[in-house]
Amino acid sequence: MTIPGGYSFRPSRYSPPIGHAGLDIELIEAHAHRSDCICSATFLAAGSRPTERTFHPISDEAGEDEAVHICAGSFRLRAANGDVVYGYSFGGRLAVHPEPACTHCALESPAPMFDLAFGPASTRVFLYSEVMALLARQRAKWANDADFCRRLVTAEPFALYVAIMTYLESYLRRFTGSPWAGEYRKGDKAVRRSIATLRAAGDWPLMPPRLEELL
Repeated sequence: MTIPGGYSFRPSRYSPPIGHAGLDIELIEAHAHRSDCICSATFLAAGSRPTERTFHPISDEAGEDEAVHICAGSFRLRAANGDVVYGYSFGGRLAVHPEPACTHCALESPAPMFDLAFGPASTRVFLYSEVMALLARQRAKWANDADFCRRLVTAEPFALYVAIMTYLESYLRRFTGSPWAGEYRKGDKAVRRSIATLRAAGDWPLMPPRLEELL
């Protein structure tokens, strides 16, 4: 990044692209630079249960590096002017590195991550809502919410992505006759295209994990 206080999604590892391979953020103090600089970043950190954690610029240059385990969920980057950038990852590792001019945060994951700044009618936002609904249904199956949380925070990101894509491939086809058939057809096409791309790259497992096995 050439502009302090910016963010950049890394290009996808695949062709055609599937989401992004990573995310770099430079957090800076809101009062010192442009109003659109990124001054905080919030992720779903994994612990005994998923917990939102917000990162701010570390003013002390002697601040220490930190590595944070991130579990599947949405994240947001907030600018000094109040604008918010939303995204979603299937889990990964967030490296936090204080520097003299900013605090650099790098999110890496073996699974694609997605920028949700495409408006409410975009296919990826539609799929995001379907993924969130799917996870909510899985969560509701557990009598003890702590058991679901333990599984979510330990789920391997790429395995979880594969399991969700496998589920959505069959699930979305059930609604082609609904009033929202167009959205479901677009979503189904995007899911099938992603699976085909992973197969062509040799990354699709011979026996994809079932979502019930992970969550």
